Amino acid sequence: MVRMAQLLKSNTLAFGDILKKDDKVLNETHHIMATNQSRLKKELERLRIVTSRYGTTCWMQILLTLVVVIVFVWMYLFMKLFPKKTRLAEVADMSMATPSSVMPLTSSLTVVMSRHQTVHATAYPTPTTVAVVATKGINKNAVKHDEL
Repeated sequence: MVRMAQLLKSNTLAFGDILKKDDKVLNETHHIMATNQSRLKKELERLRIVTSRYGTTCWMQILLTLVVVIVFVWMYLFMKLFPKKTRLAEVADMSMATPSSVMPLTSSLTVVMSRHQTVHATAYPTPTTVAVVATKGINKNAVKHDEL
């Protein structure tokens, strides 16, 4: 019986030590939880400020995207309604002009395409490139196959 009393006493002391350790851990946890709660309140306030600004920022981004899409569609329609003149159209306009308004020729080239056709190319200088106009003609100097 004495042995049982000693075991009971040692178990009670051990249980008391465990309770003291648990109480210490509980107090530390309560302190950490209180600190986290105060930090959470601060972050919640910051989040409220950010979300109050986000509404206007979101609408501004949506509006900006809408403006970009409208400008893109308008530019596409504008390019389709008013196409740019091609270089050949500019050269054709130049060939119909009076000789004094036509730019001077820079070079002329004749290429034999086949025995009976030649292509005569004339180069006109333009602001960015040299436009070439090719005209087909019959090669009067071409040698016929029978004459060889």
